Amino acid sequence: MLLLFLILTLCTSVSLTVTTLFFQFLIYPLFYKVSSFDFECYFKKFLMQSMWILFPVFILDILFTVLLPFLPITSNLIIPLLLSYGMMALTYFSFLLIQVPLNLQLKEGQNPVIINKLIKYNWICVISCVIRTLIFILILSQLYL
Repeated sequence: MLLLFLILTLCTSVSLTVTTLFFQFLIYPLFYKVSSFDFECYFKKFLMQSMWILFPVFILDILFTVLLPFLPITSNLIIPLLLSYGMMALTYFSFLLIQVPLNLQLKEGQNPVIINKLIKYNWICVISCVIRTLIFILILSQLYL
């Protein structure tokens, strides 16, 4: 059962990592290319599509992560799991407290300053998701290789 939850948590972590990289290198830079006339429509579609992608992964990630401590864990997993919780908290706090408000400001229209901030602050999510994914790969490799 522990193996299943670790693999599922790794899958959600990889999904978040890929998604944050996708936003960092493709989606947010495209905001510069959209004409100011079309930006409002483009941005509304972006918000709807990103919610359908991100929220299910967020919910699964939180669910699997919250359930992990209730499984029989060996003492050598405690520190890596605590580190992964820290990375998860950093990702979600960055997303909720920085990126969501910046995205809401873009509802008013295209603003290169806000887009620059989104790209800059998304690095917090990218780095914390990559570290968290690496932690789960390390845990699984230590346990089952």
